[in-house]
Amino acid sequence: MRRKAAYLSVLLVLFIAACGSEQQTLSVSEVIENANSLDGKPIRVRGQVFLWIEPSPTAMWMFGGCAPAEPSRGNVIGWLTLYEHIDPEDLQYNGAPHNNVGIKIAQDSFDCGGNYCQLTCKGFEAVSGRMYEFFGTLRINADSELLLENIDLSLSRQLVDEEWVSITAGEFNRLFP
Repeated sequence: MRRKAAYLSVLLVLFIAACGSEQQTLSVSEVIENANSLDGKPIRVRGQVFLWIEPSPTAMWMFGGCAPAEPSRGNVIGWLTLYEHIDPEDLQYNGAPHNNVGIKIAQDSFDCGGNYCQLTCKGFEAVSGRMYEFFGTLRINADSELLLENIDLSLSRQLVDEEWVSITAGEFNRLFP
């Protein structure tokens, strides 16, 4: 009987440990509201992404756009921000979610650079407006900007055709007309 009780106790401890290690998924707004207590901690956060490009494609066109004779023309950077929700009307009228507060994906996990013809992003392929669930460490930088860094893609996922699928690491290019 003692042996059986000891065995059940070990199973109960393992079960509780497994349940306790499961990371709760937070929304972007929950992370923003609790940022100070989450700073420096690993979190799982879910939201929609937007790929910011500077200068914007509209601004690039104002400066002549991609000139095949000068493929290195202009310096373009890109970064990814995770939002609670991106309103399609905001994108239609403003081209970007300007009025939303979000969590920037740190350069160690997603980095973009290029010129007026092409932007190359390293880390993974990001699709603006798509729902993602990232596992990484939250940091508040000196400007009070929220950063999600050291993203573990093996513990992260994306919603594609109403199904959660893994995120593949890699590099992708975005061409500008």
